[in-house]
Amino acid sequence: MSEMQKLMETLAQINEDKMPSKAHIMKMCKDGKSKKEICDMHPDCDQGKLKDMIDDCMKELKESIEEGGDYDDLGLSGLGSELDKDDDGDGAGYKQAPMYDQLGKVLDSRGNPNPVSTVTTDDGKEFKVTVDQARTIRMLMTTEKVKPMVRKKFQDDMQKSTGIADFLDIKDYHEIPQLFVKRYLG
Repeated sequence: MSEMQKLMETLAQINEDKMPSKAHIMKMCKDGKSKKEICDMHPDCDQGKLKDMIDDCMKELKESIEEGGDYDDLGLSGLGSELDKDDDGDGAGYKQAPMYDQLGKVLDSRGNPNPVSTVTTDDGKEFKVTVDQARTIRMLMTTEKVKPMVRKKFQDDMQKSTGIADFLDIKDYHEIPQLFVKRYLG
């Protein structure tokens, strides 16, 4: 099996197995989110497993409170808090919002009467993007299967029209990882 086939299979598996951490689910439960709200926030993961995890977290919270404790008795105080910090708008040196965030808005707005369907690069060019393209590019931006240096280079390139144009010109989103492999791992 070639390296590219291995990466393609791994990327497909990452997309299928994208389960949030238990600490993340626990925090949302503490924040009062409903099971439906949490499931809606994570549409690409196994909904059965997610609902089971939510039920477990709700049960642990209830038991902790019934025993006279509070949420901190679960030993999760501050766990994952570094992930909750926003970028503070600086975009890591980008002129526009980070492309990862812009693509997230495309995904989050699907089903809305006026969904977001474009992204803007740092050089001011606007590109039309499909939901499938957005999901695939975001997956490549966060994959743990490549070195951090390669991932960062890809993220930086996606901020520029010269970097993102070739990826968005590909109409079949299944071919986007092939271009990624060719350009960044080839």
